[in-house]
Amino acid sequence: MTAVSARSTSRQLGSFLPDTVCVLAATLAFLAFPTIAGVRSAFLVAAVFRGLWCGLVAGLALPRSSWRRAGVIAAVSATLGAVAVRFGLGSIAVWHMAVAVAIAVAVAALASLMAARKLTTVAVVIALAAVLLGLGWRVGVLPGPFAQPTKVFLAGVAKEPTGAFHFDGQSILKTIFLVKRGVPYYTAFGQSVAENPGYGTSPKQVFNYREPWPARFVALLPGNPGLDAWGTFFALVAAATIGAYLLTSQFVSPGAALLGPMLLVAYFSFPAMTKWFPLVELWGGALAVLAVVAFTRERWWAAAILVAIAVAVRELMVYLIPAGLVAWALYPKRKAARGAAIALVVLPVAVLAYHVVSALAVVGPTPSGSLSTWMHGGVESLVTALRFCSNYMPWGKLTSLGAPVLALLGAVLVPRAWRKALLVSVIGVPTVALALFSSGASGYYWGGIFQPVALAMVPLAFIPVLSLSAGARAGAASKL
Repeated sequence: MTAVSARSTSRQLGSFLPDTVCVLAATLAFLAFPTIAGVRSAFLVAAVFRGLWCGLVAGLALPRSSWRRAGVIAAVSATLGAVAVRFGLGSIAVWHMAVAVAIAVAVAALASLMAARKLTTVAVVIALAAVLLGLGWRVGVLPGPFAQPTKVFLAGVAKEPTGAFHFDGQSILKTIFLVKRGVPYYTAFGQSVAENPGYGTSPKQVFNYREPWPARFVALLPGNPGLDAWGTFFALVAAATIGAYLLTSQFVSPGAALLGPMLLVAYFSFPAMTKWFPLVELWGGALAVLAVVAFTRERWWAAAILVAIAVAVRELMVYLIPAGLVAWALYPKRKAARGAAIALVVLPVAVLAYHVVSALAVVGPTPSGSLSTWMHGGVESLVTALRFCSNYMPWGKLTSLGAPVLALLGAVLVPRAWRKALLVSVIGVPTVALALFSSGASGYYWGGIFQPVALAMVPLAFIPVLSLSAGARAGAASKL
């Protein structure tokens, strides 16, 4: 009897840490849904999504957990999350809390049962669809309280910006319209910048010109250039959301890996509903997520091409090149990937060379300005950049600063030296660069080049407890 009791106590103690960490992950999933403060008609549906997301993480975080245990974890997590939203964000009523908790428990139990019957892949597909549905509803693509504001917003996007405007996003959108009409790109960009009263003249430095490829790509599409630009952005966001799962699901359980896509939905919802969406830093950040997925999955040629595309979108994405080269240098089969490593350097350099030569043809042989324009780095510039687009994230000013820290922690925990080096570099290099270099007051949106990668990597911090192997052992440790 004593031996049986001891084994029971051991099992209970052995499941305490995994259960606690799973509660934390599921609570984060509940809180990750984009904030909706002030839109009371959206509170109920938001509560449904919060419960759904929470239940999916709770049900799939411990692969061999019983459905009862998953339900209890979901109940605790949803309750904690609902209380936090109620008193921290003020956007959920008591009965909404009850709905969210009930949905979380039911979904967790169902997801756990599906995993037990070897239907985890089906459950994951449904989960990712639920995440993308949450994105679509929040940004007004699907019917709901945000659909009409988004309709009005897109009607404005479909019109070419005219007159004086003080916003870089509008300058880029104006450029896209001009290129669509046949105006040469560099002429179009110079004209658009000159119409911004904050500049009043066309750029006088080569790297004040954005690269031509995003505008030229959108101009090839058959529809309205403004709507096509928004559609391209939305497609990149959807791809990055799925990519975030593919990145971390190699290392952590399916439930934990879902946190990355959920955090990206919260991040990208804000620019998707505002005129921030044309900023190519955000486009580059979404592509960076896909490039890192290709690297970690040993798809070296795909990674090299994605890096080249990212650099063609925004030259700041060159930070992916040293990250990829360090990973390749430590890769056991680097000889087989040598061609891709060469392409990783040659393709982006060719893209940048074309851009520099083309911009010089417009600026002239003796451009004005100096590198001092970019020497406004520092802790304040870094913090401001990291907080860009955190408006719809729960406690965004704090969450946005914590994401790179958790991402770095997770990067250190992944197996194999070459993957560690890659993931540490894709966070460390741009972090250091933004601490040293910035264009000052107008450089805040540079955080978009790597914050999506940091958010996608957050689940890696759960590796010690919710890794694929650890999660399976923990799930089997206790049956309620």
